[in-house]
Amino acid sequence: MGAVVPEEDSSSLNDKFIIADIFFLKQNKCRIKFIEGKNIILESTLITSGALYKGQQLALEEIKNLKKRSKLLEAERVSMNLISKCLHPKHLLKLKLLKRGFKKETINRIIKKLIRVGYLNDYEYAKAWLLSRIEKKPESNIKLYAELKKRGINDETAKKAISKVITEEIQEKCIKEIIWKKAKTDIFDKDYFFKLLLTKGFPSALIKKILSEF
Repeated sequence: MGAVVPEEDSSSLNDKFIIADIFFLKQNKCRIKFIEGKNIILESTLITSGALYKGQQLALEEIKNLKKRSKLLEAERVSMNLISKCLHPKHLLKLKLLKRGFKKETINRIIKKLIRVGYLNDYEYAKAWLLSRIEKKPESNIKLYAELKKRGINDETAKKAISKVITEEIQEKCIKEIIWKKAKTDIFDKDYFFKLLLTKGFPSALIKKILSEF
């Protein structure tokens, strides 16, 4: 196998490279072999779309642009694979793409595209996460807000999602669950539970309302 075409090449920008053969590889990749002995690895989508073919002549600048396009296609493919498994907020998707070695410029372009076409939506993610979280663990709005912030959800989106999903009825249910769970092991003391629920971030008026029922 010849050397892969580097990012910077000493060849003249006017030099032409002729595609000798195209080999499809695993993981949506293909290897382009040039008559001149050079090789590059690209996303196979560039081939199946008809953008490249045997005998085609490419200038060095065209090859560099192809490599950039290939990276964008790869980043988009990886992103779609991640999103198809579960919803992602922008922040988490960016972190995962950075760990996979994509450049910030590439990531930002893909993030903007995914937002534009509706595949990435922090508000929808926040609502889905809240519904899932509250089923597993009774928490106050303050705690839920803090968890959303940890996941990169901005202030406005976090508050909007909480106000939409977490009703007063749900908060009452959470308080009762905590009381029932703790009451099994602790002596029931209203002052104790009031302080406990207050430290967990529940509003005092709602705590008093629920405790008055016991």
